[in-house]
Amino acid sequence: MVGIGVLAAETRGVSLASLFEREGAGTSEAQEVETEEAEAEYVNVPSGWVEYDNREYDFWFSYPSEFEVLDGEEIGEWRKGVVVVANGEGAEELVIQVWEDEEEYRSEFGDGVSASMVLAHEGRYFSFVKVGQSEEVEIVVKSFRFGEVCDAG
Repeated sequence: MVGIGVLAAETRGVSLASLFEREGAGTSEAQEVETEEAEAEYVNVPSGWVEYDNREYDFWFSYPSEFEVLDGEEIGEWRKGVVVVANGEGAEELVIQVWEDEEEYRSEFGDGVSASMVLAHEGRYFSFVKVGQSEEVEIVVKSFRFGEVCDAG
C-alpha cells in the first residue's frame, strides 16, 4: 500500500488543485496549506458543468452535467461514504468518505484499501478514493473546496 499523506486545510475556500500535487509525499504528518497558495492553483472548470454543495460537511465541487452525484442512503457499500460521483454510464468514478478521527480512517486504510488522499479539515478526515481514471474525475477532485459555493468567474 502506498503511504497516505494527511493534509490539513483549516481555512475556508481551499481547493485540492495544489493538494494533489503533494499526495506522493508519503508523510503521516499534517501539512498546513495556505489559502492563497491553493487559490492560485484553482482549476478551470469546463463549460456546462454543475456544482454539488454538501452543507452538512461544508464542501463543494464541480462535475460534468452527464455525471450523477449520489449521497445519503444512495451510496451503498462505501463505509463512511458521504458522496459517490458516477459517470454517465453509472460507473463509480470517485468516493468521498468522512471519518470522525485519525484512528478511524487509519484502521480502514490499514486493510489494504487505498485512498488517493486524506485531507484533515476542522477535526474530521476526508478520504478521496478515485475509482475511475477518467480525465473528468481529476478535474472534479481539483475543483473540490471547503466553504460555501461561490462563483469562480
